[in-house]
Amino acid sequence: MAHVPQVSAEQLKELVNLRLKSPFAYLPHDFVFHRESQSLVFLAAERPSSDDASREHKRRANTLLYCVDLSSLENRRKQPALGQTGLEGSEAPALLDAWGLILSEGTGVSSTSLSTGTYVWDFHDSNASNSAGANSVVVPNPVPAPTPTPIRAPVQELASSAHFDPNSNSNGAEQDKLTKEEELLRERLRMNSVGLTTFKLNPKTGKVLFAWKGTLHSIRLAREKADGLLAPQVPIPISQKSVEPRLDAKWSADGRVVAFVRDSELWILDSHSGKERQITRKDVEQDGQKSNRKTANGVAEYIMQEEFDRYTGYWWYPEAVWDMQERCVVYTIAYMHVDESGVPVVRIPRSTMDGSLDDYSYPRVGEPNAVVEPRVVRFKIPAESSALGAAEAQMNHSWIDELDLFETWAPQTPIREQFAWAEYIVHAGWLPADAVGTPATSGFEAPIGARESEGLVMDTSSSPGSIARPLAAEDGVSNQILDVSSHGNDHDEHLQPEQQKQQHHLTAHDRWLWLLLLDRVQQRSALVACKDGSDGRCVVLYEERSKPDQWINMRDCFHFAPVDVSHARGASYIMLFLSERSDGFSHLHLKVFPLTQDSQAALDCHSQSPEEEIPGSIIRVTSGNWTVEQVIGVDWKNNRVFFTGTRDSYLELHVYCTPIFAEAVPRSATDGDSSESSVRIVQRITTAGHAHTNCTLSADQRYLVVNQSSLTQPPRTLLYGLQLLSGKESALVHVSNMAQLPAPDAPAFSWGAPRAPELFHFRSSDGTGTELTGCLYHPNPSRAGRVPTLLHVYGGPHVQLVSNDYRLTVQAKFQLLSQRLGVAVVMIDGRGSARRGLEFEARLYGNMGDVELSDQVDGLQFLVSRGVVDPQRIAVSGWSYGGYMSLMALMKRPDVFKCAVSGAPVVRWELYDTGYTERYMNLPRANVAGYSSASILSHVAGLPEDPNERLMIVHSLMDENVHVVHTSTLLDAMIRLNKPYRLLLFPNERHGLRAPSAQVHFESNFFRFVLAHLFGKG
Repeated sequence: MAHVPQVSAEQLKELVNLRLKSPFAYLPHDFVFHRESQSLVFLAAERPSSDDASREHKRRANTLLYCVDLSSLENRRKQPALGQTGLEGSEAPALLDAWGLILSEGTGVSSTSLSTGTYVWDFHDSNASNSAGANSVVVPNPVPAPTPTPIRAPVQELASSAHFDPNSNSNGAEQDKLTKEEELLRERLRMNSVGLTTFKLNPKTGKVLFAWKGTLHSIRLAREKADGLLAPQVPIPISQKSVEPRLDAKWSADGRVVAFVRDSELWILDSHSGKERQITRKDVEQDGQKSNRKTANGVAEYIMQEEFDRYTGYWWYPEAVWDMQERCVVYTIAYMHVDESGVPVVRIPRSTMDGSLDDYSYPRVGEPNAVVEPRVVRFKIPAESSALGAAEAQMNHSWIDELDLFETWAPQTPIREQFAWAEYIVHAGWLPADAVGTPATSGFEAPIGARESEGLVMDTSSSPGSIARPLAAEDGVSNQILDVSSHGNDHDEHLQPEQQKQQHHLTAHDRWLWLLLLDRVQQRSALVACKDGSDGRCVVLYEERSKPDQWINMRDCFHFAPVDVSHARGASYIMLFLSERSDGFSHLHLKVFPLTQDSQAALDCHSQSPEEEIPGSIIRVTSGNWTVEQVIGVDWKNNRVFFTGTRDSYLELHVYCTPIFAEAVPRSATDGDSSESSVRIVQRITTAGHAHTNCTLSADQRYLVVNQSSLTQPPRTLLYGLQLLSGKESALVHVSNMAQLPAPDAPAFSWGAPRAPELFHFRSSDGTGTELTGCLYHPNPSRAGRVPTLLHVYGGPHVQLVSNDYRLTVQAKFQLLSQRLGVAVVMIDGRGSARRGLEFEARLYGNMGDVELSDQVDGLQFLVSRGVVDPQRIAVSGWSYGGYMSLMALMKRPDVFKCAVSGAPVVRWELYDTGYTERYMNLPRANVAGYSSASILSHVAGLPEDPNERLMIVHSLMDENVHVVHTSTLLDAMIRLNKPYRLLLFPNERHGLRAPSAQVHFESNFFRFVLAHLFGKG
């Protein structure tokens, strides 16, 4: 019998500890710039001292709140000359272009291109189609790069770590146990950190809001008068301690009020006195009795959190409005009323281990979803009460004691009746006040070069708390908001613009709520808007439909131009948004609503055509075989949009800048996409040859902060200074490297320094020749010979495993397997994975488990042909969708795979949730054959009848995502067919294994099982 390598207990503990304390666990994140205090606020894990033995038992890093004083940094740093990077020593690049962008060695820059002053990036042969064309960038010839000493950003705690020890209270008691609501929210967020895990910064007051052990606290960003530097603050409790958690707490625009969710209802809190009040109520029946329906207010239902990444259910109006007549301040909150009465309930064991069960509303495929409708609640604070401020708190008085009336509004006709096809409200928010108004021009077609007047850049996807400032009076635009008081199409097209303006009087208190709707099978969506206080009939601003064999990837990305910008460009309104509508790749588009009618008519509620989209021209801002991931900043005044994308390579994410408007805007409004004939510059701002995450731009576009890494570079946080250029140059932005935040320590493995995996490319064998990518952790790259191999698989949509990111290099488990145990590890992104376009992703539509497996096998066969992989010794493992793929692999291709480890697998898609499954598989009645072939139960007969048990199944009894019924259904089928298996259950874990003891136990069983099959059994 061959020697089977072993993993010691010490190595298992080290493995789990390295996973919990990887450099990415200590990386700063959740960046927020505050303009008034000139500071950058963020979360980061506290670094343990090397001699602090007390931290060993904590296991997870304690997350705290930090800040960087930008004004101090500006004073300290020497402004780099044009072409300097601020990087030193081995970090200095070989070449640097005239914008301060780094051209690293080995990036594929053609020397012939450099000599002409034009270069095109071509990473990994992935974007050959983008190597020429309208989006090529012309820049000056590069110059040699100097190597100045970098400035290390001075980082300070916003509050002492003594206040936020997650493992003990002030009296040394055990860590407070999370409530069920908090625990489930962490599951949806895939959150592993402890300590301060989230915060909200009010841009007007400079106050930071966060929750800690049942109490809300605030810290104010303040400067010492003597030296003008930011001073550490003591957190101030602004609420009483509560057993029931205050979830999703947010400031009002003026920082006076805090809203939060408790027990599935909305509450408000006076930030001075700490007094609070519930402002929503459960439904009541006509006789006044409380309804027995299962309803909630201000929360996001399970499907929104798990499948659409929406974790909030309410939105402050971004202004606290002064009502002059009643002399009070009016506060407005839109929220979702969620009715889960018709949603089936599943029962899952509790962690108490006493046999009790928890009920969960969980809509399975084909079953009813929650019924969700928008509502609005308003309350008023009299001027006298508002002026008291902190003084009233000292007397234990509060305006909240005087509140006895909350105005609640809902559309008279429910959204589900207005749009019978709509199943989901995926996102919501308020139209910015400065984006709607009356025409300010005397003609409909203003020249593109017309002056763009001052206005506030508003982002409807931004968090509540931003203040909408009025347009400057000299702009010649009335600071008013559209009022829709009639719903017929009764406007006079023959009136001159000034007559139209006078005909429809507007008020400054109209508020428009926008909703992003989606149908059940996720092939039709619409952005609609309804006016608060009206009858609630909606207008359709934008609608999109997918091909029959694809779906719509929903994105919360809608930016509305200030009204003066729209009118200066000959439009009623201009909207910037992300869509895959043009060529299957996510790109920026503009919708230009024409000035052929007045603003009132442009947003007229459409009672005559209730589902007819307002016409307008669609203009592509970006294009090509690459994706725009996220918009991080829009500067309408200076005609710039900043975004993250994959233009250089689908293996890297970068920050780019491009003009919003090119040389011309269509002079006539026509339906359909319009092409720009002019060249549009797309400037990359971040460093080539790296991946970037947590990319955050300041509101004034002066600063950019990113987390950067590559396969060979551990993660670090870089702060850039930006300066907008006139646009006459070939560049849009001048970039200088300001500083680097303290970087996490590089990992140290007892079995050897981490080695970067090798990236490889191959083509699918189905006749399409699609290029696919994988990575290989080779035990000994310099030694020839085939080696046993583990395929780590996910395979499902919306996920990318392989990228130029240090996260791959720091995988301790894969490094242990390859360096110490002699097992190669392979990961492959096949068709269906993310960042390759919708057509690439949708190849699995309607028939999961087929093309994904074929691509994984093709990748392994490619490595076999290279003489790397031993075809007789291949194992496969995965979790969730990867667990499903592991089962498919062993059952459909037992000739390829020796054994499989399947964690938390989906077994039968009819048992999984609506939002995910129906997106990729349609409804069961419309795809009977697809659901049958995608079911693991249809392939159990293919499982090898080997007495050595080639399958290990792992599941947690408390898994509220992929329920344990999936595994029990599979076990029943295998028992009936007398198929051997090994089962590993975790009674006190959910979808992922969190407890270190559970992780150690799983890894111990994993290594014994896999190594025995790869080296010993059979």
